[in-house]
Amino acid sequence: MKRLFFLSLIILAGCALLFGCGDTGTPQGSGSSTGESVHYHTFDKTTWVTSEDGHYNPCTCHPEAYVMKEHVDNLDWNGVCDVCQYVLRTADKYTLKVIDNEGNPVEGAVFVMRSNYDVTVTTDAKGIASAEFTDVSWVNAVLESLPKGYEADKNVFPFKSFEMTITVNKK
Repeated sequence: MKRLFFLSLIILAGCALLFGCGDTGTPQGSGSSTGESVHYHTFDKTTWVTSEDGHYNPCTCHPEAYVMKEHVDNLDWNGVCDVCQYVLRTADKYTLKVIDNEGNPVEGAVFVMRSNYDVTVTTDAKGIASAEFTDVSWVNAVLESLPKGYEADKNVFPFKSFEMTITVNKK
């Protein structure tokens, strides 16, 4: 009798090893309350499978088993899914160049580029600064400050294209 019991346990354990793929994860099946066995799927939490429809972690035992989730872009609205890094939409790059009335680049001019959200930029040694925006119909460059020795006739500059040159006056 003991032999039969131990033999049954060994066969049962062997079947569990052969036909099961994990002991944690998402159950598949009706469960033991109906007399059916429960199969657990395990998912690779370090890998994302992506498409335009969403993203999911692949099942380690059955590639066809997955739960698709929608992309989200709530953290910074940059057009990239915050979870899986899938590019949802491309950003448009708006570039401004600041020169003085003699055609020389102006370094250190600070602008807030405004649209659905604000981005503060500072011109580099070539007088250039840029920012990327997604799904916008307008962008304005609002002058915050100029380096010493320069002045501007106005402080709001609407973009009419993706590039703009702003001329400031040398004092």
